[in-house]
This record gives sequence, structure tokens and C-alpha cells, in this order.
Amino acid sequence: MNYRNLAYELRRKIVAKQHDFPQFPTADHIPKIIHQTYNTRILPVEISDIINNLRLNNPKWEYRFYDDKDRIKCIANNYGDKMLDYYYRINPIYGAAKADFFVICSYTNMVVFILI
Repeated sequence: MNYRNLAYELRRKIVAKQHDFPQFPTADHIPKIIHQTYNTRILPVEISDIINNLRLNNPKWEYRFYDDKDRIKCIANNYGDKMLDYYYRINPIYGAAKADFFVICSYTNMVVFILI
């Protein structure tokens, strides 16, 4: 590990400790996983079409979809009640912020947002 990586890791651990954030494993590459989230699994036809096109155009990428229940379960199982409390504090009118919190908190892959 070179000096820059060592300094980065040390800084990351200090910041995580100060804010009581979970620490994420580091990797030498970014896995080819597309994560998308929406409030429900019942999607409008237009969004379903976009997702199907995205998957067809990225056949070597794994695709993962999460609804509200999946987000809550993932945060609770991986990070516990404290992080789930942070998630619940986000006002429901800011649905995109809740989705961002979930994705950033849980995964560090390609993020493709569904905007309506």
C-alpha cells in the first residue's frame, strides 16, 4: 500500500469513528453492479421499459432493484438501528434523498437514478 492509500485509509477510519458511520471494505476494482431503487416494485410502464433497455445494453453488469421494504431491511441488517434512525429522519417528501442515503450507505457501485 502506498503512502496516499495509507493516508486515505487512516483519514477514512478517523472520520468514520468521529461520526459513528459504518466502515466499508475497499477493493482494487469497482464491481459491475447496477443498483436502482423505487418506492414500490410496481413500476409505471415507462420506467419498466427504461430498466429493460438498461439491462439489455449492459449484459455484463449484475442488476439489483430495491423497493422501500428492501432498503429498510438492508440498512437494519447491515448497519443496525442507529443508521436506520438516520434513514427515518429524512422527510418522506425527499424520496430521492432517502434513496441516495440507502445506496451510498450500502453500496459503492454504479448508481443509476429513476427520476420522475
